Amino acid sequence: MGRPSNLIPCLLLAILALAQPSLAQEPVPSRIVASEFREGVQVKLLEGPFGRMLDLNLSAEAPEDIDLQFLVAERNITDAVELSPPFVETVYAFTGLEPAAVCRMKLQLDTFLALSGQPNLAYSDQPNELCGDLGVKAPLSAWREDFALAAGYRRLLVLHISGQADAPFPYTGEPVVWAHLELPAGFFADGGRLLEEVTAFTEANRGGVWALARPEIAPLAQGLRVDVISDGTAILSIGTGVAEASGWLERIQAVWSGRASVLVYALLAAVSLGLLLALWWGLRRRRKAKDALDQGKPLRAITVGYGPDKDYSLGEGEARDVALVAVYDNGRMRVIRKAPGERITVNGKDVGEGAWITGSDKVAIGPKQFQFR
Repeated sequence: MGRPSNLIPCLLLAILALAQPSLAQEPVPSRIVASEFREGVQVKLLEGPFGRMLDLNLSAEAPEDIDLQFLVAERNITDAVELSPPFVETVYAFTGLEPAAVCRMKLQLDTFLALSGQPNLAYSDQPNELCGDLGVKAPLSAWREDFALAAGYRRLLVLHISGQADAPFPYTGEPVVWAHLELPAGFFADGGRLLEEVTAFTEANRGGVWALARPEIAPLAQGLRVDVISDGTAILSIGTGVAEASGWLERIQAVWSGRASVLVYALLAAVSLGLLLALWWGLRRRRKAKDALDQGKPLRAITVGYGPDKDYSLGEGEARDVALVAVYDNGRMRVIRKAPGERITVNGKDVGEGAWITGSDKVAIGPKQFQFR
């Protein structure tokens, strides 16, 4: 059973939210709220309708033993956080190059990165009609629309291929860019060096983990802090700037000092109490079910989408991932949506952003049915 005393401040906060719908009902857009790089550990913290998500990658300089700790209003929610492999996409940005050179270089890069299982889009600062089948888009800034946070967050790696010396990629400050690599056109004359540079860059930025704290365990109205811990010491802390719930009394007093009638607040209190009791009971059942399952660690990922390089292909068409099936070391599996708008169901039920599956579940992805064992 929960602690009844905890319902009182929650009830009052619910009354505040209902009394001020402009605060409680305003949609929260997806955004990157913080990013940090220290001691070989790179992290970004996002929040949106999905809750909060931490994108973490470890370089070769990072400590070997790394733990994560998630705190909401100083309450530890680490055990309830969901882990999955990161979604990584690599794109090419060509500047100062003739169309024929762009076509040749893109084919060479696609050959090097064929094992990545990711669609490699390309953007150029000038139109290219020579190799339209390779998907080279113009203008260069078009990538910003394709990879806007509204379309879903991906760990975006950019290879900038320039025909001009000392011409840096003009969008390195964009928050959606995880990392970028400068490749002068002269590198393409030395295939061995090019392969070494490109594979080292992509492999160094494809590892790590995504950690998702859903709204029911990390409400957006409460502050969140994530500690990256090594040998019992936090080497990096990152969090949201939201005021924590410790100031609830002052906020309630401000509302009660308004002109709202006692009848309105009594009605709000009754409705809020009913909602809170239902929420508490649902969370209690969900916590018990979750505690019965061992989260495990991601072991490998299976790509499902269009194009010949996918583990499971849905057919011909523009190469892109539709779903990813993460397999954990304890035998558990999770199907994760990669493309918005595509049909993904488990036993006939839409998975939303993702769902846990077993070998007996019938999974429909796009036009095909699967059973993953």
